[in-house]
Amino acid sequence: MSARRATRAAAVATAVGCTVLVTGGMAAATPVLQPVQVRAASTAVPTPAPVAYPGDPDAEAALVAAEDRRLVEVRSIANGAQWTGASQWRPYRLETGTTYTLVLVEREAPYSFDDLLELAPQTLVRQPDGSYLLGENIVVEEGATLDLTSDDGLRLNLTSTDDAFVSIVTLGGDLTVAGTAENPTVVSAWDPRTGTVDDDTSDGRAYVRVVGGYADFRHATFDHLGFWSGTTGGVSLTGTDLPHTAPGSQDLAAGEIPAADEPPVPDGTAGTDGTAGAVATGDAADPGAAPDGTTTSTTSAGAPTETGTTSTVVSPPSAKVFGTELLPTGAGAPTLGLGADLSGYSFVSAQIQDVTFSDNAFGLFVMNAEGVVVSGSRIEDSLVDGLVMHRDVTASTVVATTSTGNAVDGFRLARSTSGIVLERLTSTGNGRNGISIEGTPLADGPSATGTGTEMSGANSVSESTVTGNGRYGIDVVGGTTIEVDANTVTDNPAGIVVSEGATAVELTDNTVEGADQQGISLRSAGTDTVVTGNTVLGGEIGIYARDAGGTFERNTVDDVTSHAITLVGATGGSVVSDNSVGGRGPSAIDVARTTGVAVSDNSTEDWDSTKPLSTVLRQIFQPLTVVWLLLALLVLVTALTSIRHRNAGVRHPYANRAPLTSLTRGVVDPSEIFGQAQGQSQDRAQNQTLDQSQGGARDEQPHGAGSLAPTLPRPQPSRARRADRSAGDLLVREAPADLELHDDGHPGDDVPGPARQEGRREAQETRQDTRQPGQQPAQVAEPGGRAPGRRPRDLRCAP
Repeated sequence: MSARRATRAAAVATAVGCTVLVTGGMAAATPVLQPVQVRAASTAVPTPAPVAYPGDPDAEAALVAAEDRRLVEVRSIANGAQWTGASQWRPYRLETGTTYTLVLVEREAPYSFDDLLELAPQTLVRQPDGSYLLGENIVVEEGATLDLTSDDGLRLNLTSTDDAFVSIVTLGGDLTVAGTAENPTVVSAWDPRTGTVDDDTSDGRAYVRVVGGYADFRHATFDHLGFWSGTTGGVSLTGTDLPHTAPGSQDLAAGEIPAADEPPVPDGTAGTDGTAGAVATGDAADPGAAPDGTTTSTTSAGAPTETGTTSTVVSPPSAKVFGTELLPTGAGAPTLGLGADLSGYSFVSAQIQDVTFSDNAFGLFVMNAEGVVVSGSRIEDSLVDGLVMHRDVTASTVVATTSTGNAVDGFRLARSTSGIVLERLTSTGNGRNGISIEGTPLADGPSATGTGTEMSGANSVSESTVTGNGRYGIDVVGGTTIEVDANTVTDNPAGIVVSEGATAVELTDNTVEGADQQGISLRSAGTDTVVTGNTVLGGEIGIYARDAGGTFERNTVDDVTSHAITLVGATGGSVVSDNSVGGRGPSAIDVARTTGVAVSDNSTEDWDSTKPLSTVLRQIFQPLTVVWLLLALLVLVTALTSIRHRNAGVRHPYANRAPLTSLTRGVVDPSEIFGQAQGQSQDRAQNQTLDQSQGGARDEQPHGAGSLAPTLPRPQPSRARRADRSAGDLLVREAPADLELHDDGHPGDDVPGPARQEGRREAQETRQDTRQPGQQPAQVAEPGGRAPGRRPRDLRCAP
């Protein structure tokens, strides 16, 4: 029907604030919703979630205040008229803002719809489709009754545009709206410019309100009514309230009250000239007055024709004034009090039967009421709550009524309501809770209004069906002496929840099925709760109590996945007995986290005790357990390291160092090197002497194998080369004796060490034998072609 209605199946992610502005200074009521993390339902029934209010909060709140001021003004004028007796028995019309207000004064006979046609011929007009469009506000004074009963299916559209909207309000009077089961009476907010119902609340919307008095609604429909607050939220029943603004200094303009000399008509329906009752002066004298001050014609109070016109056209009556002074003068003249006298309104009461409330801001709002009975009705698609009993509602009953598709709660009993009976209700598909019962105190200490600190209660809900709501099925928040009996609660994230210190709560013979979390949950409630005879099927935990307790007897819990019954925290002397449980999980009856619980005679044969991995890990990896595991691991690592070192034995401190001998390429007998070096020195000395004796000149002879020619003196090696030779000698001295040089100067292991040494000695002796006395040692070439007297090539350090 509209974009707003199409989104009602989505979830409310933000809080819904609804300030109820009421006349009389009563504290504003603002229901605030916390965001809820809702898991998907485990069944095929979709779980809705509430949407945020779609209107304009600032503009709508200002419009609510303007409506309160208008009613205060009307009531103040009525007080003045009653004091003077000027307008008793005669309805009158006031100009209020951009619209007119028709005031129906006290009389014995009810004002019928035909009377309205006579009193407002130009503001109550029949439309081509047979409906009627009301273009002005109607106020029913105390002692008067407006009866909109029709057997033909009356459809009354209340003008509701972006410029202005109208309302029907009783101030102590009675209102009857009735049709038949086949032809119900329909009241809607209607925008004549678009020819459709008004679904935009941001600029206000038409509404119906009963303040005090009595409401009788039968076989009727109220749709697309109201905005923002409970009092203007659609159809509201409110009792005595004091106005927000006292009009004590407000002056009344002269000529606003009908003339005192006009005698009242016995039946109170018309003046002596046969026209409708007296009207106010100025532009307000005629609702048909044009903006330029000219006056259009009005019709007589005849019956409308099929086209909506009347049979006779007459001129409007001349405006009659009361005079230039409203108050009498002279000594001892009393003073007219202009304050709104609401003392006679008292509580409102109502009989509502077979009524549909659809697409209103609040479906049906009740406050300061007593004896309200709602039966066989339907509330659907409200922008906030379905049926709300807000404050000081007592001795009332709601029976056989359905509330579905509302943005917040289906049925809500707010704080300070008591003695309410909810029976055989159906609440499905609402954004938050199916049924909410609140009983927390209005104040927790001294307050500006002196409100008491006691809980409210003595409420009950029984034999009801609560299915597929976005948060809880039945939510009990505080209060005392609450009965929840024989209800069927299915497919909600949580079934029945009791919290906020609620005491003396009895949960008996309920069936809870398909809850994602807990079937029955007690959270920070009293320890005197009675939970008996209930059946819980499915969910994680069947019956759960945290810092709450009582008696848990004769319950049946099956097909749960964690615990059948769990008690945690301060649960008092709770008793868990004679319960039959089935399902699977760590334990059937979990009381390990509380004390003082008596557990006996529970049937757990159908329980499959399992501990999922997550549970095992949570039990193992406790903080203290983790500390001990780390300590044990440290000890184990230390022990293993010690064992490995012990098995390795004693090691040389320089076992990982390589000897220099591993860096050489062969082994040479040190004596051979030293002997050659000494012989070479002697030869050089002899050659030097011979050269000097021969004049320092001699022929160079080529060296070769076996040559006996003397060699030329060689230059002395540098200091660096001597250091290298010394290192080489050291390497030679450390070389293993069992290594041998091949012919190419490299070591080999094919000749044993002793044989090599023997061969070297024989070669040395041969060289000595070949020398003659007085000659230099023969330069014998060593094996491998190495020149005598030179260091072996193979004594260099290995790369």
